[in-house]
Amino acid sequence: MTYPPQGPGQYPGGFPGPQGYQPPQAPNRTPLIVGIVLAVVLVLGGIIAVVVILSSKNDDSTSASATTTRSSTSTTKSSNSDKADVETAIRDFFDVWASDGVKAAVKLECSDVRAADEKDLQSKTADEIADLDKVRLSDVENIVVSGKTATADITLTSGSKSKTDQVEVKKESGEWKLCKFGMGN
Repeated sequence: MTYPPQGPGQYPGGFPGPQGYQPPQAPNRTPLIVGIVLAVVLVLGGIIAVVVILSSKNDDSTSASATTTRSSTSTTKSSNSDKADVETAIRDFFDVWASDGVKAAVKLECSDVRAADEKDLQSKTADEIADLDKVRLSDVENIVVSGKTATADITLTSGSKSKTDQVEVKKESGEWKLCKFGMGN
């Protein structure tokens, strides 16, 4: 290290340089770096946009075998997902039944049976409704999904009594809703 320290505008040995002399400075590269980063971001954004647009379009030019493979794979995924959604809809229906009573649960039924069931409940006595409110779901099995309808075997309990019944579930406005009891047992 030399003493005194040398700074801009000084000659070696600490002597001042000529008046107004400034050593050359490196050019400011910040605008160049910002421009490069911005260009890369725009290019990546464009690539992502193209991929999203192309993947969302139905490509009619794909071969029949590729289409068949893709649709059977999505059907399998869909049916597994639908089975889980059907079970969730059934359990949610009976959770509302258990917490808020049968009258509240009926409001979650599919539109085909809701009005008739609400009318039927109006004709029941308070004791009959109290008995219905004691019904609990204990099991859901054998879910079979076919398009926008499904069936499942459910086991209901009330006190010490237990009954297995088949229910029908329908998809309305994207949601699975309980429709019918006692379809086959």
